[in-house]
Amino acid sequence: MADTVEVRFKDDSDRRASSGEVSGRPPSITDKPMFNPPVASSTPSREETLVAAGIGQRPDDPEMPCLTIRMWVIGIAFCLIGSGVNTLFTFRFPAVTLSQSAIQLLSYPVGRVWHMAVPDWGVTVPGGARYSLNPGPFNYKENILIYILANLSFLTRLSADVLTEQRVFYGLNLGWGFEITITLATLLFGFALAGLSRSIIVEPPRLMWPDL
Repeated sequence: MADTVEVRFKDDSDRRASSGEVSGRPPSITDKPMFNPPVASSTPSREETLVAAGIGQRPDDPEMPCLTIRMWVIGIAFCLIGSGVNTLFTFRFPAVTLSQSAIQLLSYPVGRVWHMAVPDWGVTVPGGARYSLNPGPFNYKENILIYILANLSFLTRLSADVLTEQRVFYGLNLGWGFEITITLATLLFGFALAGLSRSIIVEPPRLMWPDL
């Protein structure tokens, strides 16, 4: 009786060895390689960032004016009024305060009146850009920028507390140069921390903003 010759290829032996056939045990379901799902990118998309921030998607109109003379005039005026009132009444009780939301609501009718009352006077600079006193209807971009200006300017009251305590309790009067410097340092230090922590506590979609 002729000898039986078994021909086994290398790939087949490797397959049988990995499946357990060589060791005499049948292959089990645990011997199959596990499926590794693709790892999602840790960088969030723009849509995920907006959803995490609670901001709805809205088509943007790049032709809508935003950094207008009207916005700067109304915004700076409300910054002066709001920060002045809040600083003045900080040391009085009961105190009268203007919030950023109040400025946002008050600036809208002022912008509408500006649109109806102020003529369309402007100048054209080299390059074709035209700066007008009345570029068109008061829009939501201008209103939001006025709110941002008010939100930033109202923080000057924090440095006023420090300067007042230095004068009253410690007898320190270091001049207006120090007062301006400490006010700017207080604001810029906060902006720096906000910029450094943006990629940690703002952009990741799995994190929820404290205000939501």
